[in-house]
Amino acid sequence: MEDVRAARCATVDPAAVYQRTRLAMAATVTELADAELQALVPATPEWRVRDVLAHVVGLAADLNAQRFPAADDAGGSAWAAQQVVARRDLAVAAIVAGWVREAPVFEAGLRFFGYEEGSHFVADLHAHHQDVRGALGLSRDDDPLTVAVALDHYLGFLDQLLLAAQWGTLE
Repeated sequence: MEDVRAARCATVDPAAVYQRTRLAMAATVTELADAELQALVPATPEWRVRDVLAHVVGLAADLNAQRFPAADDAGGSAWAAQQVVARRDLAVAAIVAGWVREAPVFEAGLRFFGYEEGSHFVADLHAHHQDVRGALGLSRDDDPLTVAVALDHYLGFLDQLLLAAQWGTLE
């Protein structure tokens, strides 16, 4: 398993995978009716479809502007909520247009920081995209490479947790 992951780390551009996922999510939300945009998203039950979109766009914008969660904002919940509030009154087309503007710099950052960091943002976006699709009653959109990159992130994170707890590793 480690050899396959190492090969992906060496050959996969996380920015390109993020871009594919970003374009897929934008296509999912762009033509939705207002009622669909108001659908609650199961994995983030306080958010609606449009809120998830606002969050992923806000995340890119905030990181591009070097705005980070406050030190006392455990898990970044207040930071994420602000991303949603800042875009609450915007039309979906305007939110997506903001993502298009932010994407080149954000994706260049993923490329610069490499696979380990980039896979985190691929995993996050993939999870949010699938959550939105589920809220809309749509089937999953699991691009195999996106899933592999996301799993690399989650398995790496789980491995770190296991090591920190002195429970061994996944290997």
